[in-house]
Amino acid sequence: MSLASVKSFAEEFKSRYQELHILINNAGIMMCPFGLSKDGIETQFATNHVAHHYLTMLLLPLLEKSAPSRIVTISNILFTRELSKRLESKGVTKVYANCNHPGIVRTQLFRHVYSIGSIMDRIRDFFSISAEDGALTQLYLATSPEIEEKNIKGQYYVPLGAPSTPKGIAASDEHLLELWDFTENLIKEKIPDYEGAPV
Repeated sequence: MSLASVKSFAEEFKSRYQELHILINNAGIMMCPFGLSKDGIETQFATNHVAHHYLTMLLLPLLEKSAPSRIVTISNILFTRELSKRLESKGVTKVYANCNHPGIVRTQLFRHVYSIGSIMDRIRDFFSISAEDGALTQLYLATSPEIEEKNIKGQYYVPLGAPSTPKGIAASDEHLLELWDFTENLIKEKIPDYEGAPV
């Protein structure tokens, strides 16, 4: 959730590697107690969205240079839809940005929702899938030849590798730019030398 950490990672990656073909944004926390990141951003928003946005923008020039390449973001639908639109408007044809919901997965994501060993924990385990199965949809978006063959961009997928339609706010066109602009302005406020999105 630290923007300085994201920046440091991106700089180190670019200093060591000349190509990047797959970026999977998969950091996530859920329903945690209220807290602020070092940057003063609510922790869940900082981790699940702002850091993904910032990392993607810092690595996007390398992803474009390395094309064909792919960006897979877990559940961040508005970000992915706007990113895909911007890439298309820029004339970038070989960077495939898609997103997915992994399903209800047996991981520590639920640790703030109820205590481990509780009846709800056991019920969740009954209806959930393994971490390995939870990874399949993002691996499909990151590696399947079908993504390029069918020119799949800006789409939302659910387990196991099935296309789906966003609902509610995630389906709204007006919120795409609103979230994008808010996030860009927030990052510029927190990281003064950030030049802004390259798309």
